[in-house]
Amino acid sequence: MKPPRFDYYDPHTLDEALALLAEHGDEGKILAGGQSLLPLLSMRLARPRVLIDINRLIELDYVRATDKEVRIGATARQRRIERSDAARRLPLLLDAIRWIGHPQIRNRGTVCGSLAHADPAAELPGVAAAVGATFVVRSAAGERLLQAEEFFVHYLTTGLRADEMLVEVRFPVFPNGWGWAFEEVSNRHGDYALCGVAAGVRVEEGRVVEARLAYVGVGPVPVRLVEAERAAACGEAVDEGARAAAAEAASRLEPDGDMHASAEFRRHLAGVLTRRALHRAHQRTASGDRAVQAPATPPDLAAGIGDRGVTLGERTQPPLELGGEPARRIRMRVNGVEHALTVPVRKTLADALREDLGLTGTHLGCEHGVCGACTVLLDGEAVRSCLLLAVQADGAELITVEGLGSPDRLHPLQQAFWEHHGLQCGFCTPGFLTTLVAFLRDNPAPTREQIREAISGNLCRCTGYVNIVDAVERAAALMRQGRSGS
Repeated sequence: MKPPRFDYYDPHTLDEALALLAEHGDEGKILAGGQSLLPLLSMRLARPRVLIDINRLIELDYVRATDKEVRIGATARQRRIERSDAARRLPLLLDAIRWIGHPQIRNRGTVCGSLAHADPAAELPGVAAAVGATFVVRSAAGERLLQAEEFFVHYLTTGLRADEMLVEVRFPVFPNGWGWAFEEVSNRHGDYALCGVAAGVRVEEGRVVEARLAYVGVGPVPVRLVEAERAAACGEAVDEGARAAAAEAASRLEPDGDMHASAEFRRHLAGVLTRRALHRAHQRTASGDRAVQAPATPPDLAAGIGDRGVTLGERTQPPLELGGEPARRIRMRVNGVEHALTVPVRKTLADALREDLGLTGTHLGCEHGVCGACTVLLDGEAVRSCLLLAVQADGAELITVEGLGSPDRLHPLQQAFWEHHGLQCGFCTPGFLTTLVAFLRDNPAPTREQIREAISGNLCRCTGYVNIVDAVERAAALMRQGRSGS
């Protein structure tokens, strides 16, 4: 479960990145969030000869709103969208984005990266199809604008040419009178959808007069179903339109079956979720609550939130080799201690922490971003260290479980886990603790439901989670009281 060898470039400007794409063509691959690409590399399902890391491109880290649209740049992270005032004008996007993976994934994943990956079960392609987003793609030769039906071609395949990069996506802003909702069913919160529905309705005098419906998980590309939209906008009460639209979806969609769900079950889900999404979208037009509200950005994260993960070490380096493969010199501060390392460019951050720094509290389980055991804090945000290359942490501030407390002065979370027996074998515990440090910083008085959602990306084989939830409640109380818990 380790990435294959590749050459690594981290250009400083968009022009440099496009020149590298022009030079390497099909052998080059863009690395943005990496939350989809790194698992493919580790499982050897992708073997690019060159990785072009665009995380230095601050020029593409933006969320800009106009009267007619919201523009999102290629390096804007999903978590930033959740916290963005501008993104509140995109209620469907905000409703859908909370279904993407887990906070650790959204802290690194980018909107444009998810769209360019083009997984037909992912949420954002469905949002783009439903609202009619515009994709801005660029190469060294120029720029093109593509619509969703042109951009999404087949499974994991887009209309991007080998020398092109998705630099921006433009989501139109719909006028007042529209309500939006996203619904999906997955085997576990954060997994890809067995079926998902993006729905929007425009209501006049209590009647649905216009609708948008797009589906994910039911074909090789996101499916916008015009026939179901017409049925939903029949001018009748929302119940009648929703039933008619659900029937159209269940009869017209042709999903594939697989080990996770049969085609018949996916068609059934499409009908159920169509009704559910249309009703919720309709309710939002009546209440004025167009979608879930983006959480406010915590004050300590407001400054420089767009710089998460941008390397801060040496800007240019001579070519290096270590063990016969490309390598880089990096610097990072871990648990308050400065470290300088020379690492192969394909080495993950998790392996660098364990092997080079001896911080074995960061555990490796699945090594493709599912179990959460390798979670660490990077510049204050919880991330999967198995889904980051060590070179991407150049210049970063990291905290591992070893940096949370000491035997004679436990962190409140450690104290609470001990008091409530929130651990047994202990393998998953470091990932839970680092995940929850960031969670409680942003949510000092969480509900049990919020706690369960926060830990949904961390797997435990022993405790059944009840004791962990109890421990988090206790830790939150200790932290509100300003106690160390020791």
